[in-house]
Amino acid sequence: MQISVGSWLIIDAALDNAIAVALQSDGDDAMVAHARALRERGWAAGEAHAQHDEGPVGWPPRSASLDIEATAADLDFLRAQVDAAIEVTEGLLDDDRLHPQARAEQERSRTLAERTREELAAVAGS
Repeated sequence: MQISVGSWLIIDAALDNAIAVALQSDGDDAMVAHARALRERGWAAGEAHAQHDEGPVGWPPRSASLDIEATAADLDFLRAQVDAAIEVTEGLLDDDRLHPQARAEQERSRTLAERTREELAAVAGS
């Protein structure tokens, strides 16, 4: 699949969170292994990219494209993780006690995750 670095960074964060939750709970070993393998593919694609280190934290620029090997099942898994991240963010935004600055950050996170979901849907449809 080809996906923007900006979207991959959102996906990577969603996978990281999913792994952390699984390890803190009963631990779905297969899910953890799948998420880790996908993260490693993304990291490898970032390392191999011609513009490596020209973007955030050693990545290529956010607008650059990454080529990451992904099956249809991988894409479904990635979409589910992004959807779960959006659901968590929306739950945080439902809390009236959320500090205005934290609310703004969560709204930005939701917007980025929704764009990522749209990009994944486009990739899956091609």
